[in-house]
Amino acid sequence: MIITANKDFTAWGEFFADDNVVVPIVDRLIHHSHIFMLGGESYRLKHKRER
Repeated sequence: MIITANKDFTAWGEFFADDNVVVPIVDRLIHHSHIFMLGGESYRLKHKRER
């Protein structure tokens, strides 16, 4: 399973009404997972600005 997000795990609380829900969700998602953190400018936003 591949899950992508444009927010760090610490910001996931903004999307859920209760922070007590976020902790177990993140815990279950990252348990035995490989996490790849990618940085840099957004490809879509870069080309949108050029138009």
